[in-house]
Amino acid sequence: MGGLGSGRRPGERPRRKTQDALPLDVRHLARAGALSPDAEFIWEWSSGGGVRASAVVRAGVDNVAIAFQDLRQGVTREVNSQRVRIERTTGPVGGARPWFLCPDCERRVAIIYGAGLWFSCRTCKGLVYASQGQNAGMRATRRAHRLQRAMGWPAGLFAEPGEKPRGMHWRTYWRIRAELAALIGESTEHAQDRLKMANRALARLQDNIAIVGR
Repeated sequence: MGGLGSGRRPGERPRRKTQDALPLDVRHLARAGALSPDAEFIWEWSSGGGVRASAVVRAGVDNVAIAFQDLRQGVTREVNSQRVRIERTTGPVGGARPWFLCPDCERRVAIIYGAGLWFSCRTCKGLVYASQGQNAGMRATRRAHRLQRAMGWPAGLFAEPGEKPRGMHWRTYWRIRAELAALIGESTEHAQDRLKMANRALARLQDNIAIVGR
């Protein structure tokens, strides 16, 4: 609400979050076979048990054409067409990984967002993640768990790292191990700081109770 310590200036409007927009993930399209040249695919976004918006995605050699329509009540149901370029890079374990090139800034991104009439990346849309309202320790914990799940390892701050996946380079494996260790260390450090703050608050409360009881 923009109270003390929230970091928002008085009168400043809250920034829109990614869950309020319509995400289009190039990885999901690739898994669905929608990036094969000449493929045509219907993508839908649901909300509250109904279809919120839909798009017809037509794939070219190095781009996709998106015909987008917002189906919410009170919104002009005009079809907006947009072409977004696709670029492919070599993945860490081989194979080609597709990326969107943001239509506004031309950065490689996995997800573009429909917020308004056109799609572009999160930064160009001015969107923030819901997790940005969390403290740094919680963000580090979430990132550690995502990394563990991506590697197929048990998730948890005290879970042991698993074995190297077949086909992964040892250099990549040890880099991921180091990144995971840093995230766990950051999360643990913040947890210890919060515990110290809680202990100090408890000590002050006990002192106040003692004074009142005299």
